[in-house]
Amino acid sequence: VDGDHERASLETVLGEVAEWYDEGIVTEIEDINAHPFWAAEAVHHDYFANNPQNPYCGFVVAPKVNKVRAKHAALFER
Repeated sequence: VDGDHERASLETVLGEVAEWYDEGIVTEIEDINAHPFWAAEAVHHDYFANNPQNPYCGFVVAPKVNKVRAKHAALFER
């Protein structure tokens, strides 16, 4: 999280959603600067678009992308 306001908002939402589950939620909330972040190497950029022949992309990612595009078609109109 980035600041006290964001942390409070997230804790509120997680508290509300936790009631939906018998086991609760175990997601940890950490400061955004707690761990280093760096951009991915170029080979990982647009991986799905650049690697459609990859079995994972075909069997796992493509069905999810198709589902989102069908459900939110208006957002993908050009």
